[in-house]
Amino acid sequence: LYFCVGDVTGKGVPAALLMTVMRSLFRTNASRESEAVSIVQQLNTAMCEEQTDGYFATMFVGVLDLTTGQLDYCNAGHERPIILSEKIKVKSEKLIDKSEKMATVLDNKRNLPVGALPGWQFEGQQVQLTAGEMLFLYTDGLNEARDAHDRPLSRDRVLSLAREHSEEMPRHLVELMEAAAYTHAAGIEQSDDITM
Repeated sequence: LYFCVGDVTGKGVPAALLMTVMRSLFRTNASRESEAVSIVQQLNTAMCEEQTDGYFATMFVGVLDLTTGQLDYCNAGHERPIILSEKIKVKSEKLIDKSEKMATVLDNKRNLPVGALPGWQFEGQQVQLTAGEMLFLYTDGLNEARDAHDRPLSRDRVLSLAREHSEEMPRHLVELMEAAAYTHAAGIEQSDDITM
């Protein structure tokens, strides 16, 4: 399973057109590359060749082996995803297993955004996911949602909300995060979009 989430700098039609091009390039490269880092490297080369005048995109690209749960990924300056998983606890000496949901932030190499620098050597990573684990990806519009006092929702609050609601179905978790951002903003117009 090949997937990605991205966020282009800028606003309006130019940013939308660039994301459309990035989406097309992702699909083309995913059809012929097997590693996430190779896909990101190709996207960076193509975007830098286009000389997009200060536009770049943060991206998280993943290749998940649905049989083994091995996730090959490359994070190009994007928000770090959250893994929601079960941790088995042993209760006293009775050896009664109790399942406890945990939320941890996925490890991240320090890669630049796609299109920021020609020739940048991106680094890929791998993580083993197990049955029942969920990967929550989002753009910075979520953690940077601002209230009337210009205070952001924050990464810590997003992680806390993920922990509190980790047993929800994915769609419900997204709806809860969206509601939290809306409540935090209290009607204040946001300058960035939110994707989850």
